[in-house]
Amino acid sequence: MCNQCFGTLEPDSQFYVHNGWVYCDQECFNEGIQNEMMYAWLVFKNCIDLYNGEELLGSQTLVS
Repeated sequence: MCNQCFGTLEPDSQFYVHNGWVYCDQECFNEGIQNEMMYAWLVFKNCIDLYNGEELLGSQTLVS
């Protein structure tokens, strides 16, 4: 099963694996990498904001 689009993978099909995630094609792989990079940027940005005593990015939308 593709971790991006949740499509079923055929037994003989070509697929991509990155960091334990399986992608059915190049498009899903690229979207997965973009999501991973966006998450890493948000973590970095929130660490900087915490250090500077600023409000966290997206904190108004988070539910505790």
